[in-house]
Amino acid sequence: MTRLPNAKVGKSLTVHAKTPEEEEKIRAFKEIHARNHDLTIHDTIMEYIRHFLAKHNYPPGNSQTVLTAFVGQPVEKCFRCGNTFPALIRVQFVSGLRAGLCRKCFEAEKAKGHYCTIKKVLGG
Repeated sequence: MTRLPNAKVGKSLTVHAKTPEEEEKIRAFKEIHARNHDLTIHDTIMEYIRHFLAKHNYPPGNSQTVLTAFVGQPVEKCFRCGNTFPALIRVQFVSGLRAGLCRKCFEAEKAKGHYCTIKKVLGG
């Protein structure tokens, strides 16, 4: 015999901890919510979801925007000068090494003409 769904129980959200530290934090989060009867896990999660969506202009928003508030600005190190930049030009050298160069180092290498060690520019 099939069991009818319980109307009081909605779809559950399961959170899996990746580390023991995360597991401890999740357990503490659940315990705090269990002690505070006026505070539910659902309300807390929905508050963060509303904040997240408002920050990214949803709706209508662009779902493909980079979430820099959560992951930070992407930073890459130039192979030649060692300085950091938000984006680099990916190249393959004659030796077979694939690396990223900043615009200044790329232009300096190309200016070497016949002695340039860049074999080709890679996409991405």
